[in-house]
Formats: sequence, C-alpha cells, structure tokens
Amino acid sequence: MAFRKNQKIIKIYPSITTTGNYQKQIKEVKEFEIEEVCLFPTGIDFSERKRLYNMIENAGVKNIPFVHIRHDMTESEIEYLKKRFKTQTFNIHSQDNGYYPLDNDLSKYNGYIYIETTTGPLNAEPGRYAGICLDTAHVENQRLNKSKLFNDFIKSLEKYPVGITHISAVGKTPGNDNGHTGYDNHTFSDLSEFDYVARYKKYLSGIIALELENSIHEQLLAKSYLEKILED
Repeated sequence: MAFRKNQKIIKIYPSITTTGNYQKQIKEVKEFEIEEVCLFPTGIDFSERKRLYNMIENAGVKNIPFVHIRHDMTESEIEYLKKRFKTQTFNIHSQDNGYYPLDNDLSKYNGYIYIETTTGPLNAEPGRYAGICLDTAHVENQRLNKSKLFNDFIKSLEKYPVGITHISAVGKTPGNDNGHTGYDNHTFSDLSEFDYVARYKKYLSGIIALELENSIHEQLLAKSYLEKILED
C-alpha cells in the first residue's frame, strides 16, 4: 500500500537481506506471492549472488525498486538488475570516507546512486551523486549518542535530495549487531522499536526499504505499523 505525505507518494517495501537467512525470506516471498521487494545483497560475493538472483526470479519477483550496491559489483550486474527487475535506485556507502570502496568504476550510474548516512559526515559527496540515502536508524543512533555527526547529517538532509530510505530498528539500550555496537539494529523484537521514525517524517523518500533480518511475515507487520505512524 502506498500513501501520500506532504504531496509525496510513499511506499514501504519488505526486503531480502543477505546478512540474515535470505533463503527463508525468499521462500516466504514466494509463499505470500509478493512481486515487489527491495534487496540488500551486501553480505555475499558474486558467485552466491548469482544463485540469489536465480532464487528471486523463481520466487516470482517482478520488481526490485532499490538495491544496495556491494563493493564488488560490476556494470553488467547493475544492467541486469535494471533490465530484469526495473531497478532505478541504488545506494553506496561514502567513498570519500573510505567505507567499502568500489572495486569497479560505476560512475556512469551516479545519477541512480545515493550516498548513505553511516558513520561519517557526508559533506559535499551527495552532490556528485543523485543525493542521499537516509538510514533512519543510523541517524537516530548518532542522536542518541549525542554525536556531532547527527547535526552534520541533518544539515546534509536539508541540503540534498533524499532518494531512498532504509528503516531498521532502534532499541532503548545499546546492543551489538554483527560487531557494531549501538542503538540501531537490523533485527527487531517489538514494533515500538520503530516509533523513532516519526522524528524523520519530513526527510523520508518515496521508496522506503525495510533493512531487517526478520522474516518477511514480521517485516509485513512492521510495514503496517510504520504506515500508521507515518500517515498521522
């Protein structure tokens, strides 16, 4: 279901996330006859991604509006995603800050790529790409930690267009998520862990990808919960 917020059409998508049990997620996608999902293939190399894409095709997925680019992706892989799944929106981590530098020159796609709010200031980098990928949980983590980076992110969000939003969970106390210590987490246990998203309503993009390792069933519950929060 899509909804309108401040004259903008917003749609929240469940996602296949390869840092978790993506095989189970794909099986659920097929069972629920879901034709549109977002994709985070960043946890697996190319040989495994080929199997992943085959599984997604066989699951009946027709459209993948957003894909998180992995550092070893090539032009041919981007072209496959664009042609086979109509993908038009991608993101990468900051290249200026040295996070997961790309192995290959993908500059011909800069107009489709957004720079993610992660663990360093964005500065002018989004201006060389399509804009910003807002990861709400990463930004909220900086706010809760009273980091100067939070204000840097807000300034960037006010300056550059936001073309894609990632939403993950934020807990009441810091935890450890795949070696990262913070309030932000790719797994949720209670829907209240998404209440913080209301703080960022004005910055949300038209495409929202749930970056969660939870099952698709649980992601759909989170999707419905967020829709109620964001429609208010």
